[in-house]
Amino acid sequence: MTVGVLKGSSEIGLSEQEIKEMDPYQLQDRMKRAENRLLQAGTDFVVNEIGD
Repeated sequence: MTVGVLKGSSEIGLSEQEIKEMDPYQLQDRMKRAENRLLQAGTDFVVNEIGD
């Protein structure tokens, strides 16, 4: 079983600071696209952050 993590991952490609400063709607869109890529690659679950 594999878990993909969005924030802080290379799939998102943003630093923590960039995530904090990004428009929330743009971030949500970017995270959704990254989630789709991870799922298409065979990831079983995708979480926003490592603590989720």
